[in-house]
Amino acid sequence: MSLATSIKGISLGSLQSTASTEWAPGFTSHFARLNYERHPSMNGSVTGGSSAWCAKTNDAAQWISASSENLKTFTGIQIQGRADTDCNQFVTSYTLEYSVDGIKFVPFNNGQVFTANTDRNTIVSNIFATPVVARTLILKPKTWNEHISLRWEVFYQPIKQSLVNSGTLAATNLSLLTSNSPPRDRTETVQVVFKNPYPTGVIPQVVAQIKRFDINQSFNARYKVDVSNVTNTGFALTFMTWFDTILYSAEATYVAHAEV
Repeated sequence: MSLATSIKGISLGSLQSTASTEWAPGFTSHFARLNYERHPSMNGSVTGGSSAWCAKTNDAAQWISASSENLKTFTGIQIQGRADTDCNQFVTSYTLEYSVDGIKFVPFNNGQVFTANTDRNTIVSNIFATPVVARTLILKPKTWNEHISLRWEVFYQPIKQSLVNSGTLAATNLSLLTSNSPPRDRTETVQVVFKNPYPTGVIPQVVAQIKRFDINQSFNARYKVDVSNVTNTGFALTFMTWFDTILYSAEATYVAHAEV
């Protein structure tokens, strides 16, 4: 799967990044965004921030994570070293772990070791041959140059889920539907508001069907329901009869569905 078609979770802020430790307050995972460089005036300032996440200690217990409230299909990672010119710090290899609940973590691809950087600024991409579905992805530096420091990007594809609304509606303007003199088309339109609205721009498919009706058997049965004006928040449902049919009661059911 190409990274070009995936979402940049760290840069866009749709993934939240945390880390095991940091060298100082200005060296947190907040500064680990790919291609980030602090302003030159901050050079030499511990509180001014580093151009990378820098771990407090150099050991196998260090990690940096990217997390989401919802499941994502993670497709790959890009990694850089620390951009600050007064050091030469970067990660040379790492492993990954992932979790669907933030509690139990599983080694990615049986503990595969990924090759990382050989200098501070070159971006190294690792595309996952088999994308992984998870809420949290953890990078664990395995080897490094001088100190554990990195900038990174985590790529993912959103997982679409079905959002369904359904219900039953009854015609209420029975005086209109029962009057067949003179014979003519008669309609009643009811506005339906979804209990769970869809995201802006997502228009669901809506199917409505007759559930139950009561007619005067002296005349032919003519009755249908139509759906119109569908938006992400609701639609219009029209009960219809025509000619000389007398309709005493009418109910319809509907189902609205979209992938979100």
